Amino acid sequence: MPNIRWPAGPRGNGDAAWYNRNALGGVGVTPTGAIPWGSNMRIYVFKSETRDGLRAFAGDPDVHQLPRQHGPWTATGVIGPDTAPPHKFSRETIEKAIGADGFQLWRLRDKAKAPA
Repeated sequence: MPNIRWPAGPRGNGDAAWYNRNALGGVGVTPTGAIPWGSNMRIYVFKSETRDGLRAFAGDPDVHQLPRQHGPWTATGVIGPDTAPPHKFSRETIEKAIGADGFQLWRLRDKAKAPA
């Protein structure tokens, strides 16, 4: 495997992912290890206990990779490699965000109040 220098990530601690599908035979590399490119990834789903409706997708069940300012986080499920994400979210977009930042945040919409 080639020598890889990790760029500074969005949290300023060198945690940004580096992907080069051609050089690594279709494997994305992150500071925590190799993630197969494509739909082979398990996606873990979390909810924030301090922010109503705030959720996160992550490629690892470790809640310490999620933003601390919105924690504590509780795992709510796992999306298998052959399962579509909820709410018609794009699996490809989720996996790219996880590869770049280690997670993807999303928010549940407020339910429309029924007319009186």
